[in-house]
Amino acid sequence: MTHRCVVHCPSNHLCDRCLEQEIDRLRGAAAARGVEWAIFVASHVSPERAWPEFTGAFVEHTRRKVADLASDKRLRTRLAEICAAAAARHWAELIPKR
Repeated sequence: MTHRCVVHCPSNHLCDRCLEQEIDRLRGAAAARGVEWAIFVASHVSPERAWPEFTGAFVEHTRRKVADLASDKRLRTRLAEICAAAAARHWAELIPKR
């Protein structure tokens, strides 16, 4: 059953239930961006290096990758986590087996 917000959350300030609903709705788009990102980076840098940890300046960089998907800061951060995790998983698959 789809949650219908009774307070009509503004898109830049979602309630917790709306936040979770939007994460579920946008998870695939964020993950796809992460995979595409890893492929792009691998075309320029050897995938033998580790994918960066989701900390510091890398968090902000990743948030920009999904900025057009969400105006809510919490949602943008969660989508950035999903994007970065998908990129890291795909990056690990690109590493040549020894």
